[in-house]
Amino acid sequence: MDIDSINGRFAYIREKTGLNKKKFADELGVNQSVSGDIELGHREPSREVLVKLATIYNVDINWLLTGIGEPFREKPIEKQKPPLLEELERLIDQKIETRISEIESRLKEINS
Repeated sequence: MDIDSINGRFAYIREKTGLNKKKFADELGVNQSVSGDIELGHREPSREVLVKLATIYNVDINWLLTGIGEPFREKPIEKQKPPLLEELERLIDQKIETRISEIESRLKEINS
């Protein structure tokens, strides 16, 4: 495998993850054809894809862009959820708890 290009390094990371092409593309939030085109050198990865690679797989962004250094960082990037995502998760959890309570109440009524 040629890791002298950003496309080769992209493919290298996919192989190191042990994921198939579809799962790897899904985790990066791109279509499998986009991921395949990046690996084949038909397109360059977007900034968003590069950031996801660095964050999700603990890839050293300098290595990814230049090939200099080691592919993986020793310490992972601290992952912080955006406030809106945290709020959405809280609301979903709240809705689930409410729905469970409603179902439990109905079951008690039926069994009484």
